Amino acid sequence: MKNFNKVIALSLCAALGLSLTACKKSYDGTYKATVDITDQVEEEAGLDYDLTGTLEVEFTLTMEKGEYTIEMNSDKFKEDMESFYDANMDTILMESFGTDDISEIEQYAQYMGYEDYDALKADMLETAMSSFDDDDVVYEDNGTYTVSGDTIKFDSEDNDDFDGEVDGKEITIEVEDDDGMFGDDLTLVFEIED
Repeated sequence: MKNFNKVIALSLCAALGLSLTACKKSYDGTYKATVDITDQVEEEAGLDYDLTGTLEVEFTLTMEKGEYTIEMNSDKFKEDMESFYDANMDTILMESFGTDDISEIEQYAQYMGYEDYDALKADMLETAMSSFDDDDVVYEDNGTYTVSGDTIKFDSEDNDDFDGEVDGKEITIEVEDDDGMFGDDLTLVFEIED
């Protein structure tokens, strides 16, 4: 009878262990985060003007079977950056030349050898965009992760390890920005993609 009770006890423990494993919450899926970096870009470029619009960066976090990848949408970022500079180039040039009169800048442009103001503006936009090498606008990280309650521990292959805090359908992580593109640290709030 003692042996029978041990078998039942072991069976119950095994069943309980399986049920706990089966009930463990899964965070596998694809998550999106958007970060406004307008202030950082203005500061890096030395622009202390009243610029319009915002410059945002999109990130995707993919988690599956204990492995993760975080990627920045580099193509969209470059497009958005070009649009941001294009929308603000008049202001940037006016501040640079110390005038708010386009006709004066037109004269400066011709004096500098440009056909007209539009040619100067196009050249300045191209110069601004060419200062960003393709390698400068890339962020990718991958590795493994483990879940402990509402904390996800990310073990990065190439960067420092970091934790993610889960709150509902959001995962908030703070990673070090070794390249300095986004400032010292980068806080990303990922939401599950529908």
